[in-house]
Amino acid sequence: MFAGIDISKKTNKNNNNMSSLELTVAGDREVIDSIKAKDIVTSWIKAKIQKEKEIQQKVIITKVVLSGKSYTVDAAKVIAEFIQDVAPNVKIAILSDIIASRPEEEGLAVLKIICYSFFHSALEEVDL
Repeated sequence: MFAGIDISKKTNKNNNNMSSLELTVAGDREVIDSIKAKDIVTSWIKAKIQKEKEIQQKVIITKVVLSGKSYTVDAAKVIAEFIQDVAPNVKIAILSDIIASRPEEEGLAVLKIICYSFFHSALEEVDL
């Protein structure tokens, strides 16, 4: 549950008749703090809801792309909270360069937080 919005609604194991959505972070390389992370997650939620309205069908998240940005620990916590809700259907995680320019201790903490958020995923592809 992110910000009181339950978007997980556990899906059945047979997802063949469900539409999928990729979550990406657009724009130039920058450091993402918790405020920007909340904006990103809010845009993901809106995109998911919009697609579900358009196709009149449940949408599952199958791919998460966080590359191209660096994340603070607080931002990682915000994004991880959301990913945990959609993790069971995620098959691909593109996480390259998410700690670029971060101090080593912070970078390791960010990796730990983000990677743990995929704990309930059956990932088939990971790009670090």
